[in-house]
Amino acid sequence: MIPNYLHSFQLVLAAFILLLSNASAAGQKAAPPAVFVVPSLSDAVAAYHYATPYDHLDTLRHIGVRFHNKENYAVGNVGLKARIQKPDGTEVTLQRTLSYLPAGADTFVYFPPYLPPAIPGIFTVHFTNSFYSGPAHTLLRTFMYTERVFASDNMVPFSEAIPPFIIDIFSASFFEQDAALYFTGPIEDKATYIVFGLSNVDSVYVPEPGANTIGVVLYDADANDDGLIDLIDNFQDLEILSLTTYDFDGTEAVDSLISVELQDLSGNPYVELEANHPYYASLFYNGEIAAHGWPVIFTRSTKEQYVDFPTTPRLYNDFIREGWPEATLFSRLVLESFAPVQGRSSAGLDPGKCRVSPQPASDRIRVNIQLDAYNEAVSVVLHDALGRSLRRQKLVNFQMGELEIDCRDLPFGTYILGVYSGEGSLLRKVMVGR
Repeated sequence: MIPNYLHSFQLVLAAFILLLSNASAAGQKAAPPAVFVVPSLSDAVAAYHYATPYDHLDTLRHIGVRFHNKENYAVGNVGLKARIQKPDGTEVTLQRTLSYLPAGADTFVYFPPYLPPAIPGIFTVHFTNSFYSGPAHTLLRTFMYTERVFASDNMVPFSEAIPPFIIDIFSASFFEQDAALYFTGPIEDKATYIVFGLSNVDSVYVPEPGANTIGVVLYDADANDDGLIDLIDNFQDLEILSLTTYDFDGTEAVDSLISVELQDLSGNPYVELEANHPYYASLFYNGEIAAHGWPVIFTRSTKEQYVDFPTTPRLYNDFIREGWPEATLFSRLVLESFAPVQGRSSAGLDPGKCRVSPQPASDRIRVNIQLDAYNEAVSVVLHDALGRSLRRQKLVNFQMGELEIDCRDLPFGTYILGVYSGEGSLLRKVMVGR
């Protein structure tokens, strides 16, 4: 069977050929072919993330662009410019000269370091070169400074949701995890909220505990402080700093902002952030619990280019991918002393209603749950460190009691326990060891 999109393409192609044939038969001249100009600049970057709080402002040392020599001869003395327009209307220009580049070759060029002023608003960087001119050979990158919010998205959501590649999501049991990388500046701080949006919540809601839960995780991206991002294969490489949840009810407006309050693993309503340190703000959804065969689509903006890979990673089918080709994830990190953007929030299940022991567990994990009232259904799920389901128990007409989860056959390491009830959801970090 031919996929729908291929069939549509074949119809359009056939119609185009028929149109040309009819025009030729009628003695009409076909329109001249379009002329495509191959750009000479690509991969331009200006900042680590689109929005950075003022007090985390630091020198930008990775402003750069890739120059392509499209000629069949070597070129030299090519001037490259990065003209930066500030929010107050003033400008500054950074320059580099490329002394020599062989025919058909390309190279990435870094500009001199630049410390932007602490001016609120958007900075626009115009990248140009002296060898090729015109709009096709100009690239723009933007970044901004905010009061107390980190953001990877450009503040403008896509007009349409971007569906996942369904074959990839199916092979991953309808599990997906997305994240955004943030670098703190020269001061220590506290993170208090993660803000995100949902593009298709109305089509994925089902009345089942745990089926409508978004896991919200803050990771230390360099727990060993060696200056390198620890993410190599998947999010199990990272240290968990915060585990919280958001339970959607299907009435959220498309791409409306949702604020989830962070808690550290001791229950404090914030997470301590080191200075000059990387962190991942992450969202995951386990569509296997809902069993409707379709994942949540997190809100995204048009694509933004950043310095480090992977800056906005996606995980499905056990492999890390660098975001969507067309888009950048909404996953903002809000700092202390700043109210989150207006939006819905979810407090989750009171942590005092669930006790987990022992830590670490060797044979069995004991889960003691004390709810306020009888719940029609409560789900207790042991997830791996990524959020995928390993063990699941469904309790009917349940209020309080203790259950056990056999973990004797599980490898040593970090796991996530999820308790999903009509009174809210919570996630707990669980260690398995001997």
